[in-house]
Amino acid sequence: GNLAKEGSILPIDGTPAGLAIKSRTTVRRKTIDFEEFYHPMVRLAYAAGVRSGMSVCLISHDKVLGSINVGSTREANFTQEEQELLEEIAGQIAIAVENSLNFEQAQKERARAEMLLRINNAVTNHLDLHELLLATSECLREYFKNDATGMALYDAATDQLRVHAVDVDDSWVPYFREGNLTD
Repeated sequence: GNLAKEGSILPIDGTPAGLAIKSRTTVRRKTIDFEEFYHPMVRLAYAAGVRSGMSVCLISHDKVLGSINVGSTREANFTQEEQELLEEIAGQIAIAVENSLNFEQAQKERARAEMLLRINNAVTNHLDLHELLLATSECLREYFKNDATGMALYDAATDQLRVHAVDVDDSWVPYFREGNLTD
């Protein structure tokens, strides 16, 4: 159902997962207590049939990454042995999650460094303002996923900006041209 779709935001306060994260301990309940878990999301889970559950905090290198949660339509469905097994599994998952997050961060940092290097190369190889913008615009589009790039230089004598170079997606061409921004 629509209880917790991938990418949806789940609350911390008033939920078993939130309590597990805040306390850094496993939350295992034989039944759902609406006074303890007061968030409306818990009532939705109950309405969907959830009657018992466990939430285990994902911790790696003393950093809380999230939680792994299991629910059941039966009351008192999870035993102490199952809790210990889920905690062991959560430890392995936490390491994998941390590795994945570190890999994503490294990719972002590499992309940023590559873009800066390409911009630096464009700056050192192009003296013409229009050529400089076109050379850097491609790098910026790849990194920022933008549709338009422009360079406007301040003219102190007129107290205006003059557009010196524009690189836009074809659909924007009628709206942009070089010249004064006030034209």
